[in-house]
Amino acid sequence: MPQILLSSLESDEHLKILKAIDRGDILALQELSEFQEGFSEADDRGWYPLHKAAVQPLVKMLEIVLCASFRLSL
Repeated sequence: MPQILLSSLESDEHLKILKAIDRGDILALQELSEFQEGFSEADDRGWYPLHKAAVQPLVKMLEIVLCASFRLSL
């Protein structure tokens, strides 16, 4: 699938999540944590928000993304 199509499939919530991680905006990320489906989408490189949060310096960002990405399945 071409890279352009992958980018166009990203939801608004997913894009907001990525921007909050890039800015280091913990408050915005906490507010976006209710949109679990946005945390399960990959960008055009195949990275999930978890990957972006893991390579930035704020541990709290990674904690929020881990909690928001968690889905309980029985």
